[in-house]
Amino acid sequence: MLYQNKKKKKRETQMRTSPLEKLIQLENYLLALKYHKNMLLNAFDGMFKYVNDQHRHNTRSANNNKIVLPQANTTNYGLNSITYKVAKDWNNVYDQVLKEIDYKNLSLNQITTILKMHCFRQ
Repeated sequence: MLYQNKKKKKRETQMRTSPLEKLIQLENYLLALKYHKNMLLNAFDGMFKYVNDQHRHNTRSANNNKIVLPQANTTNYGLNSITYKVAKDWNNVYDQVLKEIDYKNLSLNQITTILKMHCFRQ
């Protein structure tokens, strides 16, 4: 019973995402996408680490260009850091949207349109 209540609360919380939170999530998607396409300044090099760079095992995550979630040393700062949030958002949107399309061959504008539709469809 307690488990069902937690799932219900989580769904209710997800449904009440504010427009500002959706914009932040969209910007997180775009930051990871630009990093993936090497469209950021050199200062961002090494900001994220891909799973396939982490180890040589042939796993589903390694084949899908997922980003390693950085270790969060504290719940106040680690889980709220930009690298953690962007990595988590990228991995989620990859599973929900990007693995279904050939995003590597699409332009940034085309992918941005797809991601906007994903963010604001609710």
